[in-house]
Amino acid sequence: MNNANGVVLVGKDAIVDGLSAAPFAKYKNSPILLTEKDNIPLVVMEEIKRIFNNYNGVDTIYLIGGKDTISDKVYNQLVDELKKVRIKRISGKDRYDTSINICNEMDLSSVNNAYVVGGYGEVDAMSVAPLAVRQSAPIIVSPKDGLTQDEKYFFESNESITNVNVIGGRANVDTQVMLDVKNCGYDRNSNTNIKVSRVSGDDRQETNAKILEMFDKSSEENIVIAKDGMNNKSHLVDSLGASMLGYPMVLGTNDIKMEQINAIGNIVKDNTCNLIQVGNGIGYDIIRKIVNLYR
Repeated sequence: MNNANGVVLVGKDAIVDGLSAAPFAKYKNSPILLTEKDNIPLVVMEEIKRIFNNYNGVDTIYLIGGKDTISDKVYNQLVDELKKVRIKRISGKDRYDTSINICNEMDLSSVNNAYVVGGYGEVDAMSVAPLAVRQSAPIIVSPKDGLTQDEKYFFESNESITNVNVIGGRANVDTQVMLDVKNCGYDRNSNTNIKVSRVSGDDRQETNAKILEMFDKSSEENIVIAKDGMNNKSHLVDSLGASMLGYPMVLGTNDIKMEQINAIGNIVKDNTCNLIQVGNGIGYDIIRKIVNLYR
């Protein structure tokens, strides 16, 4: 990152918190960096120091999540090594509460879109994170069976949000969540209609394909390919930082589905795009299939 106003620090095992924080990090013009629970790795601390030393006005590090994710040992390490630093923790009693508290840190008065993901739908959330970053749209993490009271209040209060996409199937986000969002519009002072849509496929790769179709296919210059985390959600760590770029992100480890190939083809059909691989362990067949679309 060649410029920054701060740093957003996420626990390496709290992927959902990090995905919720992606639009917030864009809002704060701050990179997302990962930390161990009790210690900041040397390479991460060196990057934090580089940012603080090179850019004027950088003074805040945001700790995303509670002490079970990022302990006070990390807080103390930052104070000891950076001396003059403002540290703000954004957390809640659970991942749902944390996501709303992150959203409440953003000025959404002119934002029309929002995305709702299930609390255990990390792969779906990773697919939509770049689009949310591009639109400066919040990502709300919801319990499967319905919005929390704080989440309902969020939608009632942010009257500019009139278009909400629920990401993933009913196994992760029940229809009740969609009804709750819809009803929040009727409970607003302005009695605003909220358009609520579900974006999902038969599996997470098909959901990824449908999200790829939501990008502006006429002007994309870059496509990211990253591991899908299907077998190990920790693999999503590789693509978390890349979500900040706001580029369409293809998720696949050993293979991708025809729906994804078609979605990518629609993007590259009239454009010259760069393919950016994030992390290792992505099957050669995936790269070959994507590259063949350019021929």
